Amino acid sequence: MKITDEPRLTTERELLDVLNRHNSYVISTHKNGDGDGIGSAIALYWGLKQINKQTHFFHVDAIPRRYNFLIENTSSKLVDNEFSETIADVLIVTDTNQGSLCDPLYSYFKAQKKPVIFIDHHLPSSIQSNNEIYYIRTEASSTGEVVYDVLKSLNVEITTLIATALYTGITFDTQAFKLLRNSSRSHEIAALLSQCNIQTDKIQRELFATWTVEKMNFLAKLIQSTKYSKQNTVAGFLVTQDQLKKHALELDHINDLLDMFTLVKSIDFCYSIIEISPAKYKLSFRSISSDKAFELAELFGGGGHAKSAGSWVHDLTVEQIENKILNYL
Repeated sequence: MKITDEPRLTTERELLDVLNRHNSYVISTHKNGDGDGIGSAIALYWGLKQINKQTHFFHVDAIPRRYNFLIENTSSKLVDNEFSETIADVLIVTDTNQGSLCDPLYSYFKAQKKPVIFIDHHLPSSIQSNNEIYYIRTEASSTGEVVYDVLKSLNVEITTLIATALYTGITFDTQAFKLLRNSSRSHEIAALLSQCNIQTDKIQRELFATWTVEKMNFLAKLIQSTKYSKQNTVAGFLVTQDQLKKHALELDHINDLLDMFTLVKSIDFCYSIIEISPAKYKLSFRSISSDKAFELAELFGGGGHAKSAGSWVHDLTVEQIENKILNYL
């Protein structure tokens, strides 16, 4: 059956009713987790524990090293493909509204007919909503902002651990408060969080001081191999598995490199293609003056922000991927 129904978005009151009704939760985020996804998940982890809920944080792939400071005090667990145990009443997924980006957890909870809650700020995708709850606020600059409001409505005390996680999410997804969607809300929440004995300078350092000599050396080569097209308005590059290993790079590192190309004045769109395994790739898109990043991500079965989005693809060659991108543009 072709799934085309738009999800019905849940109100905050409906979400709070669900969170109060159930007693045990698994909290997770999308694969290739980032500061907002992991930060908002960890804030929920500590917040729900505070109101006496049984709570676990599971991640579906390795957590990038820059976020280790967020999970060091949690009972976090990496879920492999053999996962098959009953662990909680409800799955909560932060920073995405696509269940496939949280497999095998998502498929397991669906098969068990257990509720799945998506807490997010990305544009909703065309997805089936049976037994799924979508709390999505697209006006928010980060999922961290959304979770802050949810926790306050649950009468959770914003502790140092929670504030650190939320500040991380907001800082990361706004790129240190540069991407605010013309709202003062990010600054307002950050000011309140900074009063909770958090180390804002350390958080900034952990998030953005991720460069190594190997990464710098790779950048030098990447600059030479990047392809420019359409009168230098489009830039794109490929990163192979061999390059990732040779330069000790994580997938997370490539986002920084892609963002650099948005600083080129003539560039209106840029993309990266990262080889995960033979015929399997991680695609990332950035658009400057249009929503084409999200449009292209949807074209490849992914999603994200209007101007920053991505997807995972398989059974296509690099040439086929690039042709599809350029033809759409």
